[in-house]
Amino acid sequence: MITLLYLPFEQYEIESTLSPEEVKARIAANVETQIPMSSFFYSGRKKFKGKIGEDRFLISRIIQYQNSFLPIIKGVIYPNAFGSKIKISMRLNKFVLGFWILWMGIISLLIIGFLPSILSKPKFEHLLPFLMWVFGYFLCIIPFNIEAVKARKLLKDRLCSGS
Repeated sequence: MITLLYLPFEQYEIESTLSPEEVKARIAANVETQIPMSSFFYSGRKKFKGKIGEDRFLISRIIQYQNSFLPIIKGVIYPNAFGSKIKISMRLNKFVLGFWILWMGIISLLIIGFLPSILSKPKFEHLLPFLMWVFGYFLCIIPFNIEAVKARKLLKDRLCSGS
């Protein structure tokens, strides 16, 4: 399992004793494919929304609140000797990731620009770019990891045998 607590990305595998067809059926039973853009008023029982293909899926959790850092979950189902292996990767929405990288890049440039001043005459004002960088970093990482943990548990509960 590759969990990158320091980046908004996670990659891991789920082993299941279910056949690939049973895994796909369980995913289909838990994924709403006809949900409107906003799931705020969704009152169904399914936990995910997205698309399901022959041996892959692209989903995200259905939540009743706004979280721009909600993981996009991409999965591929493979048969193995004991049933199935599901390779899963979680990442940010591409627009959100691009904006976050731009934000962190601009703040990093400010920090580099302030380095000579900080090293010669440190003042509290020179710490502001550092604080903005730390704020921007944790503003993304904490909500992403919280949602990734929830999604990982839901997927594991629904895709492993006996559930």
